[in-house]
Amino acid sequence: MRLAAITTRDDRDPERIVFSATGPADGLRSAVATLLETGRRVDLLTTCVTEDGPAYEAIAREFGVALLAPLTWQEVVAEKRRCALVVSNRLHGLILGSLADALLLPIGARKKSEAFARDAGMPVTFNTLATVDAAGIDSCLSHRSEALAAMRAYRDRPTPPLTF
Repeated sequence: MRLAAITTRDDRDPERIVFSATGPADGLRSAVATLLETGRRVDLLTTCVTEDGPAYEAIAREFGVALLAPLTWQEVVAEKRRCALVVSNRLHGLILGSLADALLLPIGARKKSEAFARDAGMPVTFNTLATVDAAGIDSCLSHRSEALAAMRAYRDRPTPPLTF
């Protein structure tokens, strides 16, 4: 399937914030709680149920948020195309968000996501999930055009051929 042929999920709230991150459950729980307190809609999206499932399931139950576990990369792109923001500390989460042309908030707690944020020149990043707060989310959303332009330029730049 071609990327352009992937349709959005019209049954999803386009204002929701999608977390697609891994790591200590306490950090994710804190970020979700903080955003829910401000009235934001939050969904959890895992691409690795074996790694994230138990923590995501507990947080989804605790806060009554949706837990999404798409089976294909196309389903992940469809989910990420229909949201206000994707928060991720996984490189593939950022790459799939980039392919979805979604606004990204990289969490630099992992070396690959930190490198993505730096190399792409993302205007807003966080160091850890535990430090995600409403003001930072607002800052990210207010820098939407700048962040999307940086991400698109990074994603679409020509790369030299690989040599071995």
